[in-house]
Amino acid sequence: MTWMIVIVNVLVFVLITIPSQSNQKIVRDKLNDSFFLQVQGRYFSQFVVDHPEFYGSQLKQIAQFSLDGSIAKSEVMGGLAIRDAYFMKWGDTYDFGGDVIANQRWMSSLQEMNEARQEQPSHNYGVSFFKNDGISWITYQFVHSGFTHLAANMVYLLIFGALLEMMIGSFSLLLIYLGGGAVGAGVFLLFSGATPIPLIGASGAVSALMGFFCVLLGKRNVAYLYFLFIPSKEYMGLVYLPAWVTFLLWILSDLAGVFGNMSEFGGIAYTAHIGGQLSGAGVGLALLAFHYWKGDLKNWHRMLPPTRPLFSKVYFVQEPTRRRILSEIR
Repeated sequence: MTWMIVIVNVLVFVLITIPSQSNQKIVRDKLNDSFFLQVQGRYFSQFVVDHPEFYGSQLKQIAQFSLDGSIAKSEVMGGLAIRDAYFMKWGDTYDFGGDVIANQRWMSSLQEMNEARQEQPSHNYGVSFFKNDGISWITYQFVHSGFTHLAANMVYLLIFGALLEMMIGSFSLLLIYLGGGAVGAGVFLLFSGATPIPLIGASGAVSALMGFFCVLLGKRNVAYLYFLFIPSKEYMGLVYLPAWVTFLLWILSDLAGVFGNMSEFGGIAYTAHIGGQLSGAGVGLALLAFHYWKGDLKNWHRMLPPTRPLFSKVYFVQEPTRRRILSEIR
């Protein structure tokens, strides 16, 4: 099942994401257009000042700098405008006044950019303030913005998915993956505010597998590579930490990402990571509690048969032999 999930993610990227590169280029070109960003930034700044109840103090401060004539702040606000659901919903009908020609040019560019964005996979299959129907909570988990985004998630999926699948089976792995991803989407929508930028990627689902692993195998050591910027073997090596410590480090790093960035500037869905991690950890705790209640907490995972890998044969070892092997490796 782990490999099947990886294959589906790769196929979606090859068949859907790559063919949409031309639309992504249109959006990038607009966001690199200084005139477009400055005009949109001033309009968005005016919109923020006119509707202070929608925005935080930091964004309102930047908006005021923009209206006071700061070109740099106007360009920043222009980039942030496309992340704001209220502005993107009402901006094209809002009376901003000012230069009519500049307004018409901005409107034309905005319409062209919005048409290109609507053709992007992220807007068709992602989860956002505007699009959060049931199926998108599943489809977003298989769409990635680029190769690096895809590769990073798939590496972690293979590491944790392959190990967990042997313990809990294919169906349980799929449930945790999809369920954790759905919880991650829910937490993202709860805390992301009014942003039309969709959530995409398998990171929430993979975070659920990571959280499940860290609770289920909390005492297992996880190797970390450390190194200093000195070309000597004495300054690099491996340090081993229990899985539960790793879980705390992941949670703390994502919390730092949440509180260390303005929501308007966010490019990484830290809240989706946290939602996935907590959901996976919750399932792991529930499973441990169940087997504690049954009285077989120490041995339950040894009684679970391994999953049958695709196109392979599984040879089952007789119970006495398996007990002997387990006693030897302990």
